[in-house]
Amino acid sequence: MEILCRILREKGKCSEKLGVARFFYGGCGITLYRNGRVDVHRVQSKEEAVAILDDVKDIVEEAFSHSE
Repeated sequence: MEILCRILREKGKCSEKLGVARFFYGGCGITLYRNGRVDVHRVQSKEEAVAILDDVKDIVEEAFSHSE
């Protein structure tokens, strides 16, 4: 979570203590939780949400893999 918060420092809001990161990508709001839950807001369909998450997946995976 620490690395993810550093990555998002200028692009969104993040709280290591709470384990929550929020940012906007492609006009959609994304909320990531330490426990793995992901919320995507302002999308028109499930397919759009999946496409947005595919785009940011690599960044998130790298952040969490470095924290282990």
